[in-house]
This record gives sequence, C-alpha cells and structure tokens, in this order.
Amino acid sequence: MKKLLLTLCVLMLGALCSVNAQFTNYTVATSDLPSDYVGGGIAIDTNNNVWVGTDSGVAKFDGTNWTVFTMAVDGLPSDIITCLAVDRLTNNIWIGTDGDGVAKYDGAAWTTYTVADGICDNGIHYIAGDNNGCIWFGSWGSGISKLEDTTWTTYNAGNGFPEDQGSLASVYYIHVDASNNKWFGTDLGLVKYNNIAFTTTNQTTTPELVSNYIMAVAVDASDNKWLGVQFGGLAKLNSSNTWVANYDTTNGLVNMGVTDIKFDSHGNMWLGAYTQYGAFIEGGITKFNTVAGSGISITEADGLVDDQVFAIAIDQDNAIWAATGGGLSKYIDASGIKENYKDMTLDICPNPVNETLNISGNINSGIAVITDITGKIIFNQAVSSPVIINTENFGSGIYFIKITEKESVYTGKFIKK
Repeated sequence: MKKLLLTLCVLMLGALCSVNAQFTNYTVATSDLPSDYVGGGIAIDTNNNVWVGTDSGVAKFDGTNWTVFTMAVDGLPSDIITCLAVDRLTNNIWIGTDGDGVAKYDGAAWTTYTVADGICDNGIHYIAGDNNGCIWFGSWGSGISKLEDTTWTTYNAGNGFPEDQGSLASVYYIHVDASNNKWFGTDLGLVKYNNIAFTTTNQTTTPELVSNYIMAVAVDASDNKWLGVQFGGLAKLNSSNTWVANYDTTNGLVNMGVTDIKFDSHGNMWLGAYTQYGAFIEGGITKFNTVAGSGISITEADGLVDDQVFAIAIDQDNAIWAATGGGLSKYIDASGIKENYKDMTLDICPNPVNETLNISGNINSGIAVITDITGKIIFNQAVSSPVIINTENFGSGIYFIKITEKESVYTGKFIKK
C-alpha cells in the first residue's frame, strides 16, 4: 500500500511539475520588479519589451534586464500606477494615475499632462491608442478625452456619452477594433463610438446581460463582441450587437469576475479574472474556446504566481503575461508550441500598401494570419505562391503578418495607407 501511495505521489508531482514548467514568475524576491502588486496594467511594445505598472513605479523588462522608473528619479507624476498602454504607432508608453494626471515616455523622458493641459480628469483608469495615432483616456465620472497630436478633446453627456441622473459613466476598459471604432466598458453598459456618435448597449436594450458593469471588451475576427461582465462572467454579442450567450464557471471560466480579454495570433481567447471575498481572493486565467464555448482554467495550483489577475498581455511569441497582486507571470501554452521552427525568407510589397499586398517566395501550403495593432485577427487563410492579399477593407495603420508552413515561419509587419 505504501509503495502504491508513493507511486501516486510521484505521478502527481510529475504532472504538477509538467504544468508549472510552463510558468516563469517574477517577484521582488526573485527579480528587480519594484513591487509584487502589479495593479497598474501590462503592455508589450513593438520591440517585445514587457511594461508593467505597479504601486512603486513603472518597470520595463526586455527578457533579461529590468529598468525601473519612479517619481523621485525619473519624474513620474506618481509611483502608484492605475493603467498603462503602448502607442504601437510611436512605441510611446502612457501611464495613468489616480489623481496626478497621465504621463508619456518617448524613450528619453517622461512628460506629464493634467487637467490644466486639457485632459478630462487627473484620475485616469484606462488608456488606449487608436489606429490613427490618437490616444484615448477613460475616467471615473468625468467623461473621456482624446489626444490627437497636441489637441485635447473631451466627450461627455453633451456629446452623447451616457450618464445616469447627472453622473457620467465610469470607464473601466477601452478597446479599439480594426475599423477604428472605440468600445468603452462602463458601469452604464457597453458604449460604442464610431467617430461620429455614441451608442450604448445595456440591460435596457439587452435584458440578457447579467449586469451593466462591463469590465473588459474584445472584438474577434467575425466582429463578435466579447464582454467581461461584473460578477456575470463572459457575454457574447454578434456583429449586429445582438446577445448570443452568457458563459460562467460551468463553461470553464476560472472566475465570474473577468478583468481582461485578449486574443493570441492563433485566435485563442485568454481571460484574466478575480473576485475578492473579504481577505479571500479567487481567480486566475482561462484559455477559452470560442467555438466550443468552454474554457480551461489556470490558477496558483498550476504555477500562476497569484490568483488576483488584474490584466493580461500577449507578446510576439504568443506567451501570456499576467499582472497580478503577487507578481508577474509568464505562461507558455504548451498545447500551442511547435518546436524546431526555422525562419522563412519572404518579401512583401508594396510597403506601405494601398490596395494589394504581394508576397513573394516559396510557399506551397501555408497559413497566413494578419493582426492589427490591438492583436485582433483580421485575416486568417491558407495561402500558396504567389500570395496576393486584398487590403482595401483594412483601416489605415500598422499590421502584423505571420505565415507558417510545416516547420517554417515568417513574421513581419506592414503599413496600410
């Protein structure tokens, strides 16, 4: 009997190590991360560097070295970061604070902007760059602001941004789709701005929504909207913004408090989530199959550094990064790894492209995936030489292309005029 128990323990330990081997965790104790509380978000720049916001400043990780920026040394408006974003057109880094304005890092210095400069509020809780180079800022109750070059524009109830009894909606999330529509997750529902007018989807228009509190938003390649609903798990709307389904822990979600939604370059959906019950926190990350409507949950028991997941990001190698209340985790999805890839030599032209993208090289039977700067897949097809892709329906901006064929891979980027 003892021998049987020992054998079972060894097998269980082997299985646990197999899962944990997919994780690399970074904490104050094991790295130069300035704080284990990574509540200020995470983003990947165009050079595949990881940027995180903590309650002790901003940190950049290039895979080997850490660079830390603080208020005292580098001029940040505050060391307590509420949100962080990368403008992928310029590679500038933007951070938000809870009352000291926002700041931009251009690779050399930090510049702070406050209400005096034209932003709607000094407390900013989400930042996103759009496809035309404008930066959008969401506040809790003071509307939203757009920075276009050096011009600030604020949108509030007078522009159609939703309010309730005189109180403007609080913004929890901003997503920019391939058509440059802005989607705002707010406490008054899902708000769409098509660059002309605002429209709101909430429990009044869509009673099937569990709550009006939309904490995360993503749009997939079929123009479906995926919403993280406070205490309500995940909701799906179709391309007409009609409700399709709600998903919860019975569908494999790690927790009902979805905080972030991202797609990798293979079209897999990844969710970050947590809910706090007093001192107890439950959460983690979920790999969700949008076709089957089911997910696989990953928690501390599997090697995640902490179950309180504030945000996730996906790097250029499809590694999943989780910003948590107990450090930073990098997760390699072993089910998606193909080893021994070698680089494929191809040429794409013209670049920038106006209508037709031509790809020359030897491709017999490959798969081409094109993503926009938000990570949304807008093209996913089998290809063979000569490859000609019509980009007329692509919005202006930067796009990333990946072509795989057997054990060969090509990655590149191009600009659509």
